Amino acid sequence: MKTGFSAMGDTGTQLTFENGLTISITWSTFAMCSNKIKANKGNLPENERTESATAEVAVIADISDTWYDFSERDSDGKIKLKKATSGGFVEGFMTADMVAELIQVVSQFPTLWSNTKGN
Repeated sequence: MKTGFSAMGDTGTQLTFENGLTISITWSTFAMCSNKIKANKGNLPENERTESATAEVAVIADISDTWYDFSERDSDGKIKLKKATSGGFVEGFMTADMVAELIQVVSQFPTLWSNTKGN
């Protein structure tokens, strides 16, 4: 995929960075987000499915289809981005502020094109 933005219907978006990583942000009624809870309770009108208080997020390397784990923090409190050990990794119920912090980390991750070892 080229760098930039792509839509996932009306329930998500993806951002692909120069370093080869893509961050996927989704808030469908099937994702781990506020909309899933509302839909399960039967109180999510069709016209409200295009927004959500929280989202499900994944980080994927386009060149290798490698998923990244971002569930840990270093001693300074910064998100640690590392290859997921068991296939896909998603984090649910992330707020906009949490996603913004992750975007900063992902966008500054070393370029994957020249990093054959990965991190």
